Amino acid sequence: MLYTCNKIINDTTILNSIQSTDNLILLEDGVYNLSHTDFIRHVNNLNNITVYVIDIDYAARNITRTTIPMTIITYDTFVAYCIKHSKICQL
Repeated sequence: MLYTCNKIINDTTILNSIQSTDNLILLEDGVYNLSHTDFIRHVNNLNNITVYVIDIDYAARNITRTTIPMTIITYDTFVAYCIKHSKICQL
């Protein structure tokens, strides 16, 4: 499953549906979650989850530190992942 997040998540219980084998793409204001302790803790507990971050959103929000392993991608790659996955869920 591909999850996308474009906003700050204040209630991390919404993340409980994410499995270790899922993918998560942070875009727009969702990138700010990289600096929120509860979000970081929850995502780090999902050992095999792949977290992607849109390059221009990451740069625009000046996030300088995170302990989440992530891959920086472009919006073109984001579209390709959306086409590739049969199920997409917006958080």
